[in-house]
Amino acid sequence: MDIALVILIFVYYLFNREEESALPEYNWVIHVLIAFNVLLIIASMLNYKYIYLKPALSQVAMYNEPFILFLSIVNLPLSEDDIYKYKKLFIFLLVIEIAIGILQLSTYYATRDSESIIGTFQHNAEQYAAFILLGIYYIIGKSKSTDQLSIMHYVAIFFIISMILLIDNKASWLGLALSILFIYNLFIKSGEIITEKLKYVAVLAIIAILGSIVVINRSGTIHRFGRIYESYSTGKLFELGKLKAYKDIIESYGNNILMSVVGSGPATFYSRSSRQYYFLTEDMYYAGDFEQKKIEEYQSRESNAMGGVISKYDKEPYFYKYYRNSKIYMVGSGQIDEPYSSIAALLGETGILGAILYLSLYLIVLNNMCKYLIQYRFDEFIFPMIVVTVGFIVYTLGVSFYNNWMETGRMMTILWSLAGIVIKYCSMKKPKEVLSDHTDLSWYEVPQNT
Repeated sequence: MDIALVILIFVYYLFNREEESALPEYNWVIHVLIAFNVLLIIASMLNYKYIYLKPALSQVAMYNEPFILFLSIVNLPLSEDDIYKYKKLFIFLLVIEIAIGILQLSTYYATRDSESIIGTFQHNAEQYAAFILLGIYYIIGKSKSTDQLSIMHYVAIFFIISMILLIDNKASWLGLALSILFIYNLFIKSGEIITEKLKYVAVLAIIAILGSIVVINRSGTIHRFGRIYESYSTGKLFELGKLKAYKDIIESYGNNILMSVVGSGPATFYSRSSRQYYFLTEDMYYAGDFEQKKIEEYQSRESNAMGGVISKYDKEPYFYKYYRNSKIYMVGSGQIDEPYSSIAALLGETGILGAILYLSLYLIVLNNMCKYLIQYRFDEFIFPMIVVTVGFIVYTLGVSFYNNWMETGRMMTILWSLAGIVIKYCSMKKPKEVLSDHTDLSWYEVPQNT
């Protein structure tokens, strides 16, 4: 669905582009994407024995799709009315998803199944949690731009945080903490008075306390921490799936210097496509009753990848060679046991050079958003959307160390459409001139729009 939407927007752009509405200052994104794709071709040629057409093309599409959407939006002849409609739709979807999640709480309390709180994100509570998290970013931005936080805002934040914690996807909590800390750190750096700083600390403390209460009283996965400790005490810590992935990549660099530069090629080394097209087989894990049960559970969950659209390949994947002398030590959590993640995929499949190129797209846009965060501090319309975009980029960068988040089309479509809309608005509207007496801009160079 997300790919079809991006193609539709791109085709619309091709037939409706106007030179005066384009933003040439973002042509660098095109140059980076071209260099990145040339590197993918080189890596594929060097490792052609393990390159299979469908997985490779699927992964190339995942890498490129978000930025094709972004470039289409920033260069489309959008009006202010178009941007207002986008924001209205975004808020509408947030409200609907949060409301549906609240209604699903009754099912959760009846079944104690954390996967029952999913909104309309069928079979994916993790993505649902990330989407409603955008509501917290929005409320933070709204209260900051208006210097008001109503009772309804507090109630909304309470329900959103409660649902995120009840979903019990602890891996996503790190992204939540990192993103909110990053946003509040930007606010504090901009010269808030001491009472404002204490307010931020208090909010973070409340979130931490709520999280602790949920973990202690509601989480059914605390026992997994015992197996993590056991892996440490038995010297198998770096054989946990996620850590083993990075160990395998380092080993591949040592075996072949070209691997460290250009990688092994798309869909070969822990990317989302390699997960979709290849099974992790039983001989990749340490044997035991516990392991056998979890392997069957994971394979059952993965056997119908993409609702049956994708069929698993009965071929040996490139990464299999790193399991002949080393295996995965299981703890019973897919997030930890499975080696896949976007950062690992970039380092493994595109090398250090490719990872730098691709991550630069995120980091440069994030840097620009941070500048807008200061520049448009008193613009009540766009400031909340800037906060949402900053928070979502930081969240994505954080969870991508242990999740294939950058390759999740549904979420990246939301992220990069947000970034494009914010940039388009800021290219049309000058920031409001009034600044707070307490706002110190000396720490950040503010870009000037023309």
